[in-house]
Amino acid sequence: MENFGIRLARLRKEKRLRRSDLAEVIGIDTETIARYERGEREPKLSDALTLADMLGVSLDYLAKGDEAQNKGDYFDGKDNICVLTTDIENAVISADTAKESVSVPRALVGKIDVNTPPFSLKITDDSMSSFGVKRGGYLIINPAERVDDFDIILVAYKSKTAIKRFQKMPDGAVRLLSPDGGDIDIPKEYIDDRNVFRIIGKAVLFQYSETIKLDHTF
Repeated sequence: MENFGIRLARLRKEKRLRRSDLAEVIGIDTETIARYERGEREPKLSDALTLADMLGVSLDYLAKGDEAQNKGDYFDGKDNICVLTTDIENAVISADTAKESVSVPRALVGKIDVNTPPFSLKITDDSMSSFGVKRGGYLIINPAERVDDFDIILVAYKSKTAIKRFQKMPDGAVRLLSPDGGDIDIPKEYIDDRNVFRIIGKAVLFQYSETIKLDHTF
């Protein structure tokens, strides 16, 4: 059965890329790529996104292969969807690496794209509490939803992944707002460089239970 490492190696060879090509773009050494392919290590989320981009596939396909095309992985047949749960520093979001799954109201998640399905983040600290995102809860991220000003987003910037509020500036730059005032300004020239900056998805709701116990939407 093809797992993440085998799939990564196959896709890399199909693209006629060397391990060093992947390593150079991500900013890691070639041996780390080799360890990914041997199944000895898993990439963090921002690096997995870069790998998927370079290989021309979705993150979910890189993680799960053909299983990613099966809507049954996400819908429970009722009015809810089941989303896999990871954390910000965890590797690829897949059935093999996810820590757990949660059920959320289907109507509140927004647009569903099975190639980039919604997922949840387990919140482990209080750094976002002033944004209504509390320790111990689940933040539901939907990559298919459009991001507007002051939405809460999961973003990757310079290989670091974080939860921020989004603000588009008049000059085309982006400001990532933090509750503690540690805002980050992304220059306009970096906005389209996915190796430097990318919006992983929009936070669509927050719930405080593994079952359907909604706290609030965004």
